[in-house]
Amino acid sequence: NEILAQFDRLVKEGLIFYDQAPMIMPHRDGDLRGVISNVAGFEIQEIGTTHLLTFNMFNAFRPHFLLLTQDGYRRQFEPLDIDDIKAHIPSSHSLTGDYMVLYNCGVESGCSRMHKHMQLIPHSEHAFDVWRNNRWEKVIKMPYQAFVRTFGPDLPSIKDLFIAYLELFDQVKKARGRSMSGINEAPPHNVIFDRSA
Repeated sequence: NEILAQFDRLVKEGLIFYDQAPMIMPHRDGDLRGVISNVAGFEIQEIGTTHLLTFNMFNAFRPHFLLLTQDGYRRQFEPLDIDDIKAHIPSSHSLTGDYMVLYNCGVESGCSRMHKHMQLIPHSEHAFDVWRNNRWEKVIKMPYQAFVRTFGPDLPSIKDLFIAYLELFDQVKKARGRSMSGINEAPPHNVIFDRSA
């Protein structure tokens, strides 16, 4: 696989870092003032006119991708929009293998850079497996509030997926007792898009 070979080359050259059990993910981009995160040399492809698929600099998975907005003024505390949904579907399906898409909205939810991005990670039996195979009892026992939406065997449309996100996002706002701020800041939340194997 050409992408995996490129990932391994970047790791070998010390340009990106890979550790299966990182203790702390470094925060690198500080106060970006509208500039796209420095991903020179890590680019894989543009996704439409709104997003860019790149390798992550600090990787807990092999490989680990970022899907960044091309607009460097977009921030990680914003909720997902329809363009984010449109971009993650072709990205996750154009890669070889089974990928999950993660979005950490805000610092409290674990984001490590402020430029709006989603992460794509390969699914493995060890990675985030609590909801696969209908293991809802594990989801209920998680130390966080979790809201889950499932679809049938066919992939939902982009519109249906976005509507589902908005419905779940409304549940987050109610649960947190917070709404949107004047700067389009959403209550902190995490989103995981996963297609069951």
